[in-house]
Amino acid sequence: MMSPYYGYFILNAMKKLDLQQDALDLIRRYWGDMLKRGATTWWEEFDPSWPDIQKTLDRNNYLSMCHGWSSGPTSYLTETVLGVVPTSAGYKTVDIAPQLSDLTWAEGDIPIPNGLIHVRVDRKGDSVTAAVTLPANVSATISLGGKSLKADQPGVYQLTAP
Repeated sequence: MMSPYYGYFILNAMKKLDLQQDALDLIRRYWGDMLKRGATTWWEEFDPSWPDIQKTLDRNNYLSMCHGWSSGPTSYLTETVLGVVPTSAGYKTVDIAPQLSDLTWAEGDIPIPNGLIHVRVDRKGDSVTAAVTLPANVSATISLGGKSLKADQPGVYQLTAP
């Protein structure tokens, strides 16, 4: 049993142990079960054995149904699956190294002080393509499958690797 808060630390440990697929599977099972029960935000507490969330709330009306400390999957998906990690204050420089694991695609926007970083990653056959849109005043190193690309102007960058 874990709490959604503690799950953040488990996901980080799994990342450090190079267990990205296991981490995705945990997100699907644990937080995915929360979503299946109607969550549109991350709950403060959750136990997959709860038969009915409304009955649980009736007994524990102090639970937060929108709890920032339970948002471990959000940072994990941003930093690992989309691969966006700041390397300086204010996201002036970033490393972008997506890791799809068993996903066929992933896409997201990362709000930063200068605008949005948009990342879309697609697997087609034996290759993976990352399309990255950078706002002004952001420099990025985009890495994928042993290839890398330096980007220091606003615009769309694409990298394909086996």
